[in-house]
Amino acid sequence: MKKFILLIIAIVSFAMDIDIQSIEKNLKNNPEDIKNRLIVASYYVKNSNFAKAQQYINEVLKLDPKNKYALKLKTKIFSLY
Repeated sequence: MKKFILLIIAIVSFAMDIDIQSIEKNLKNNPEDIKNRLIVASYYVKNSNFAKAQQYINEVLKLDPKNKYALKLKTKIFSLY
């Protein structure tokens, strides 16, 4: 799990260069894709679109209620409000 989180953090560092719309389209065809949901959520947190970020975080938590990265992102959003 730690390797997964480190991978997500590395990918998120490049999130500004990612075509978020393409990832979102891909998510419609892959409803259980947690990794890309976390990437999109992180992107929206970094861009202060907390409502969109929360939407993706909630989707991850429905699939994996104990997902530590999603829970950390959720905490980060609440601390920024």
